[in-house]
Amino acid sequence: RVYSWGMADFTREEVLATARKLIGADLSGLDLSEADLRNTNLSGANLSGANLSKTHLDEAKLSGANLSRVDLSRTYLRAVKLNFANLSGANLSGAKLSFANLSGADVRANLTEADLSWAFLRGSKLSFANLSGADVRADLSGADLGKAKYNKYTKWPEGFDPEAEEVYERRPRLVE
Repeated sequence: RVYSWGMADFTREEVLATARKLIGADLSGLDLSEADLRNTNLSGANLSGANLSKTHLDEAKLSGANLSRVDLSRTYLRAVKLNFANLSGANLSGAKLSFANLSGADVRANLTEADLSWAFLRGSKLSFANLSGADVRADLSGADLGKAKYNKYTKWPEGFDPEAEEVYERRPRLVE
């Protein structure tokens, strides 16, 4: 498959080689699954609708990036900078986000079984997020968790009361 940015056509390999310096680029809808994008600076980039599943984005810079409706399932995002990023509608199931900076980010997404241990979620929007089975032992200061969902496998910071934050437990439905 060839990708075009209005000036030239690129192969997937050329996109990956160039991605390390694509600040603010429009990469919406691209299939970058299983790519190695560690330490890449994609701040302000538009990746909406892209497939980044199983991608290595450890220590990447994605501050202010548009990652809405992106598939980030089983992606490595350790120590990534996602502050003020838009992750609404994204699939982050099984993603590794330990030590990630998601301060001020819109994370109304599927975070089923995601690892958010030691992440910075100050002031982030997690309302309506699915946190079932997620490790959310993170800095939740000022985070909006209203109407987020969790289950008995979700791990919270010590002393955190999900009911006080209007977080709802997903219980199995009983079949009669």
